[in-house]
Amino acid sequence: MDCYVCIQMIEHKPQWAQDGPSKLCLLCDNLFCAKHKGKDEGVCEINHETYYRRLDHRELHAPVEIFPTLEKWRERFGDVETAERVVGVAFCILFVAPADDADLRQRRELLDSDSD
Repeated sequence: MDCYVCIQMIEHKPQWAQDGPSKLCLLCDNLFCAKHKGKDEGVCEINHETYYRRLDHRELHAPVEIFPTLEKWRERFGDVETAERVVGVAFCILFVAPADDADLRQRRELLDSDSD
């Protein structure tokens, strides 16, 4: 079980079971199952504005960006095709074994300059 909401539910209802495979939410970067799909495609059902406000997302999800609304996500990425390209580049630059903190900072600067 890897759905963010199902994991929270199992704390209150131990018999809870996840329904099907999970997808990654565009806004909060958490996994969600079909049962916890939001009204928008690619977004889970949690209240993202509250989630964004309560979490210190800069610390918990760095270097992943967290968004309070789909509109904010679209301002950053535009359409899905652009987002897939940017996210793919970000994953390769940031997660393919940086040698040290200086190397990671250099990769982030490269990513920032690439997205401009």
